[in-house]
Parts: sequence; C-alpha cells; structure tokens
Amino acid sequence: MGRRRSAKGFGYYVPFALVPLLVVVLTPLLIHASASSHQHVTDIQVYGAFFYMLGISLLSLVGLGVDKACQCGKGFPITFLAFQLFLTFVAAMVGMQMSMPHTLLVPPSQDGLLPVHEEGHLSAKGSSAFLHGPLLSAKVAGTAQKPEQQVLPFQQYKPAQVANPVFVKAAASAASPPSPPAIVAAASPGLGDVVAPVMAAAVPPGWVDAGNGYCEDESKQEYNSLHRHGLSLDGCAQAGLQDPACIFLDFSAADGGCDLRYPADALAQDMDGFEWFGSGAGRGDAFASGKTKHGLDTRCYTKRNRAAPSAGSGGQTRTLTTKLHPYYNSLIREYSFRPVRANTGGYVNIILVHSPLSDKEEALFNKFKDELLFIGIMSLEDFPLPPPNPFSGKWPKDKFVGMFPGFLNMYREPENIFPSHVKVLDMSQSDFSLPGHHAPLPKKWDFTISGSDQDIGDAMVSDCVGWSMFAKNWSFAKQAFEVMCREFDMTGVLVATKDKQGVKRCAIPESCEGKLLQTTYLGQDEFFSYVRQSRFLFLPQVHDASPRVASQALALDVPLLMNKNIIGGWKYVNEKTGEFFNDLSDIRDSIRRLQKNIASGGVYEPRKWVSANYGDNIAGAKFFKWIDEDFKDRVKLPKGTRLLFPIS
Repeated sequence: MGRRRSAKGFGYYVPFALVPLLVVVLTPLLIHASASSHQHVTDIQVYGAFFYMLGISLLSLVGLGVDKACQCGKGFPITFLAFQLFLTFVAAMVGMQMSMPHTLLVPPSQDGLLPVHEEGHLSAKGSSAFLHGPLLSAKVAGTAQKPEQQVLPFQQYKPAQVANPVFVKAAASAASPPSPPAIVAAASPGLGDVVAPVMAAAVPPGWVDAGNGYCEDESKQEYNSLHRHGLSLDGCAQAGLQDPACIFLDFSAADGGCDLRYPADALAQDMDGFEWFGSGAGRGDAFASGKTKHGLDTRCYTKRNRAAPSAGSGGQTRTLTTKLHPYYNSLIREYSFRPVRANTGGYVNIILVHSPLSDKEEALFNKFKDELLFIGIMSLEDFPLPPPNPFSGKWPKDKFVGMFPGFLNMYREPENIFPSHVKVLDMSQSDFSLPGHHAPLPKKWDFTISGSDQDIGDAMVSDCVGWSMFAKNWSFAKQAFEVMCREFDMTGVLVATKDKQGVKRCAIPESCEGKLLQTTYLGQDEFFSYVRQSRFLFLPQVHDASPRVASQALALDVPLLMNKNIIGGWKYVNEKTGEFFNDLSDIRDSIRRLQKNIASGGVYEPRKWVSANYGDNIAGAKFFKWIDEDFKDRVKLPKGTRLLFPIS
C-alpha cells in the first residue's frame, strides 16, 4: 500500500473564507464611495451588493466541493483565492462605473456657492422614483426639527427657519421678485422629519415660489395634472407658461418630475411627452402642502400672471391643418366626445358626439365648434331624440337633431328626424371592429342573449328593474323565455344576469329553470365562445341605437332573432342573416322559420354577408368618402388617409 495522504488541517481551508469576509466588510464602503450620501443609495446598488456577496459565498462552497472531489494539491486554495480576488476587483470597478451617472454635478450658482452633488432625473433608479406620479402623493406629516447648519465655501448661509409644514397661500397678485437660492430642510421620505438641508433652485421667471411640498387647495385636494419626468425646473416652468389654463406647478428635482397643475374642470392643452391625470378635485388658490411626493422633495410654484384662457376663435374659422388641435385630447376625455382615427394611425380633427351634452360639454362644443368638426353618432338609446326610458334624462326633442352639421345614424327614415342642413350617413359603431374568423364549435345551446348586471337587486332573485334592463327590454324577454322554454323546450345562455359575485340573479320563468344558464358579466372572448355554441342570438331590445353584439354574432356565423321595432341594427337582418319578430303574437312563427332554416342548412350565410358589407375596411372607406365629399371645407385630413374609424 502507498503512503496515505495526511489530513488537511484548519489552516488549509482558511483561504476559502477570506474573500467572502472581505466582501462583507468592504461592500458598505464601496456603496458609500459611489453615492454622495446615504440618501442617494439606490435599490440597484443595494440589490447588486447583496447578490454579489451571496455569489462569492456560493463560489467558495463550490471551491470546497471541487477540492474534495478532485483531491487537489495544497496550492489549490491559494489559486482559488487569487481567482476570487480578481472577480472582486472587476465587480468593484464595474459597480463604481455604473454608480457614477446617479449623481449629477450642479454648476456653481451666481452667488459663488461651491458645486454640490444632487440627485437628478438620471438617477431615478430607486423604487420611490419609479412610483412617482401625480395624484398619488405620499401624505407625510412633517414634524419640526431645527436642521444643522451647512457651511459652504465662499459664503455662509444661515439655514431657513423650518416650522411644522404649513399651507402657504399663493399670492400671485402680490408676488415678490425672485430670490437667490436658499437652504431649506428636506423631509424624510415616509416620516416627514427634517433629515438634511437641501438647496432650493432659483424661482423661474413668471412663477412665484409658494413653498415646500406639492400643490393642493385649501381643502387639501390635489389638482389635475399633466405629468412628465426628466425635465429641469426651467423646462417645466416654460411648459406651464405655454398653457394659460395651467396656473400652478410642482417640481421634484430628484427625478425631474414636473406636474403642471389644473383646477378641476379646466381644459389642458396637449403637450408632447406629458401624461394626463384627471382625478384631481382641487379648485381655487394653491397652497404648498409641506409634504413630500413619494419621498421626493417637491416645491409648489404659482403663475405670476394668470391670464384668462382663450375663449376659442370667437366665431372665426381657423386655418385648416392636419396638425391635431391642441385641446383635442382634453376634449375627448369628456364623456360625450369620442375621437376619430385615420388609417395613418393618428387622430384627426373630428369629434363624434354620442350622447346628450352636459352643461360643461355644451359650453366646450360652443367654444370649439368653429375649430373642430363635431359629428353626431347614434350610440346611446334614442339619441339624438329623448328616450322613453323612465330612468334616463330628458331634453327637448329638437335640441340635438340640428346641433351638428352631420350625423351618423341608424334611423329608417332620417329625413323625418333631422333638419335639411344636417348631412346624414347610414352608419354606426357596430359597423366596425368585427371579430375575425373562428373555427366552428359544436352547438350546445339554442340561443344566447346579452343582458346587464347593473340592475340586479339586493334579493337573491330579483326582477332586475332599472336603466339597463329597460334598454334590454327585459320584461318582454322574460315573456319570450316562457314561450321558448315551455313550448319549444329550448336551452339558452343569459349573459350578465348574475351579479359579479355569481350569487344574486335576475328572475326567470319557472319553466326555464334548468334550461337557461345564467352567467356573470363575461369578457369578450368568453361571450364569443357562448355565441359560437348557440344556434342563434336573441335580441329583444327596442331602444338600442347600435347593438354591436348583432354584427359580432354575424361575423361569428351565427344568425339573429331580432325585434323588428329596434331603432338601430335592423339593417343587419335579411333572408341571409336571420328573422324578425314583432311581438309575442308572431315570435312563434319566427322561431319555427329560424329552426327550419338552420336545420336545412345553406339558407343563412351570416358571416359571408356581413363580411361583404361591413367591417373596418368597408365601413372605414365609406366614412372617409362621406367626410371627404361633404366636409372638405371643415377638416383637413393627413396625407394618405383612406379610412376613418370611430373610436369608442
């Protein structure tokens, strides 16, 4: 037998532990060296350090395993130690290089202050910067502490007196001139305590510094906001001066966070790169809240001269241009206004009005009607006529029929509805956005009907009386179900006739229990699946201007059983697509014809017919042709426009 290798002692394994211990000691020093202060340490730096320490430790364990497996010589631990030290050196250099962009050098001010490092928008790597946005402000109550004095070369500044955060009213009418930068206290993210003095930037021209914190009104409500990251204070201020309706702004230097503030109901101009947040309820003068915004120091500024927003063109027609109107995106945020998109990809200066106007919307229409082309579209109940629905608002019969120069309508005899100056086109939203081809599914149900879960009562089973079910003609539908279940032994799917929890439901005839499946509100794909498994779609409604489910069912190759008295959608039914009924007196005959033709096969060709007459390409070209021929003097469309699409 050969000589047995001597056992390896404790000293042999020490090199495997040296680098992990070294990394644990030096990593905090490395992070401190790469950031200007502990406030500037980002999540990426912390996570990177943690995973590197973990990786080095695991690598040592791997080295121990390799040593045991191969029975390496005594020089292996030293070689492995050198390898780990090399990796540590490379990681440190890479970490320092990646950390450098996170601090920006602020140039010396005109007062001769020494440049200091300040976190800028390029350093917005931490979670607080990622979550930053308007109307999500961290409500941080600040407690008063006197900050330590900060002595800078060239000049000593006495730190500003910091009291408990108070609301500083925006005195725009009696504003003081811009003052040099001052040292102010920074609130600690999440605590509101003063943690370090920070330097407030010079007040930009045209604005007044209202104080520390984001802007809010006297009742502590935030304002609406156009928001953008990555701007300088001057850039944010210049953007605010471009829009007369913007009368406040707040700015966080750490991420270049610019929030142009608008009182509730104000209309904002479109600005590239800005995102609208419109749930603010602030009104009147602005107050500086004294609170951070997502842990970031923020200051509120008010506009020095608050000129009244322009009242539009004053009746003068603006020069036609393909450039989108500066208030277009603000207008289409109103409920009654809908945009129009061209095949070139962008919106065009046409706004569709799909419902009766509120007082605010009517004022906006009157303000911009000479600058934009407003076209009516039938989409909601009987609009533009007042609906008989007892749960709907009412208005004079002639109020909206002549308000717009054109109307996309579904009336059988529009000449008896609209005055002669209104140009009409037989078109509705349901002519567009048809589902694509789907493979046929086995027929499991006789019919599907689309209901509404908005009117399900508090009882486990209720009559479901309300606005939505009146529009769906639910009272008649239940009478029809009795005929279908009792006399024809039919099965069906009643979509959205259960509440969202799937517990409470609308009442159905006793003869239909076990034959009709009631569902909660469904997503489109699941709804389409039930339609494809049904022999026909049942539409009992009357006061429906644009039943999209009708054209969608046809595109899914499913015929229709439709109420002949329906306001819109009647154009989808013919000998190739389904059957009409008038009321209970003739619905049985319509059901028999439908069943016979479905059983015979080849009679109904719903998908073929609707694809030949509707869909984006056909309806879009028709819409464009109408606008191009009848409204060329009112709107200029982008070059290459061939199709126009209403957007819901």
